[in-house]
Amino acid sequence: MKASTGKQKEKRKLKKEKAEEKIKKLKDKYISLNDTNTNNVNCAYVVFRSMEGKERVERAYNRLKGTRRCTLFCTSCCSNRKYRNLILQGKFLNVREARDPSLILWENLGSTKYEQSLRIFVASIVGIILLAITAVINLYAA
Repeated sequence: MKASTGKQKEKRKLKKEKAEEKIKKLKDKYISLNDTNTNNVNCAYVVFRSMEGKERVERAYNRLKGTRRCTLFCTSCCSNRKYRNLILQGKFLNVREARDPSLILWENLGSTKYEQSLRIFVASIVGIILLAITAVINLYAA
């Protein structure tokens, strides 16, 4: 009986070591992926099953700035323990109600404000040049 319990303990120990080794490999892989990943998330859209869930998330994230700072830097506050899990990569998320989907310019979601401004500027210049050419043609035609 004792020999079988010793074998069982040994088997459990081997399983535990294998699992710990696998976890270590996965952690290393995750860290290496994070180091090479340059994609940053700017925005996420979340759909809730109920209005109550939406209101709970808004209440939790839309805290006063002072409470946010306390949660980030203070180690002894009660608010620190309560809201610590709301921090993502060292920052609080800004949560607000989304616009109506029909008002969102979906093609602009992947571009920065600079790229959008540059596109507007180039389109405006092209439009002005075309207007000038049309005006010159109309003057000479008349």
